Amino acid sequence: MNTSNLGIRKAANTEFFRSLQNTLKTAMWMNGMDVITGTELTKYFNWLGELAGVKKFADEKYISSLRAMALNVTADRYYTKYGFDQSSMKEDGAMIMKALSGAGAKFAVHPNKLFCDFLKAGDGGQTGGGAKSSYPFAGCFDTQTFFSNSHPIYDPETSTTTNDNIVSGTGVDTVAHVQADFESAIQQFLNLVDRAGDPLYDGVDDAYLTAYCAAEDIAIFNQSFNNPKNSDGTLNTYYKRCKVVPSQRLNTSTTYDVNGTKGTYSTSDWWLQYSPPDYPFMPLGLYEVDKIKTEWDDSKVLDYFKVYYHVDATYNAFYAFWQTIQQIYNA
Repeated sequence: MNTSNLGIRKAANTEFFRSLQNTLKTAMWMNGMDVITGTELTKYFNWLGELAGVKKFADEKYISSLRAMALNVTADRYYTKYGFDQSSMKEDGAMIMKALSGAGAKFAVHPNKLFCDFLKAGDGGQTGGGAKSSYPFAGCFDTQTFFSNSHPIYDPETSTTTNDNIVSGTGVDTVAHVQADFESAIQQFLNLVDRAGDPLYDGVDDAYLTAYCAAEDIAIFNQSFNNPKNSDGTLNTYYKRCKVVPSQRLNTSTTYDVNGTKGTYSTSDWWLQYSPPDYPFMPLGLYEVDKIKTEWDDSKVLDYFKVYYHVDATYNAFYAFWQTIQQIYNA
């Protein structure tokens, strides 16, 4: 690296990471994705399908073990590249700082796209989800799509039963519909069972509920959960019962790109996540192979009088614990 203007380069690089860290604090994906690091571009996980139940000891102990459930994650490389005139490194330090501050913020929220894409594609486009074999791009670690009414729960002492994390919604056209579907989603959380057949959640605390909705539906969701009074002036009993997180990426007619499968999202769904602190799992994961790294590049100064700033990282999203989220499906 040419050591001229080293102070500007260091300061701008520091600004990139300052902006990155500050933006991460409120990034949408941080609320719903666990970060798991690795060294291989393609990773195969032995995955715990569901938490073991607590059993009364009889003659011997049954061991709840990790089961190989065909969860493969392939990380993708993401990058951005900025070019600055050599002369600007002397005269436009403030603008370079702003440019790299913006780059840090953009990289911090890029996984938002993955998070929303995986939500939109998680049922394979089916009302009740479907078999993983038919929709591998939307496949969970079990035999089903991530959002499904037939997630298998295995227990060798009983017959195989299933759990459901997809709700047939009544629409996002009225507050009454959204609030009724909210109640249905809460009930489905309460219906989930572990391997022993016991309830997975003994109760649902409103403090740990998050609703993800389309930005185009925010007026309905604000009235449903963020307004202390109903439109007729009466008290809204659903006020602050969940945190509302809207995104334009969840609007109807947006696209998705999940594990090499591209499509158009055509429904008006929303999602309710429950992540209590005593259940430390998230619905999605972010498999990270290479953390974000940056580099100044002077290789083209002699040819083009350009100085480049490279940013790259290697990661990808994957479907994790379906037990922590319900999809409200509105065809």
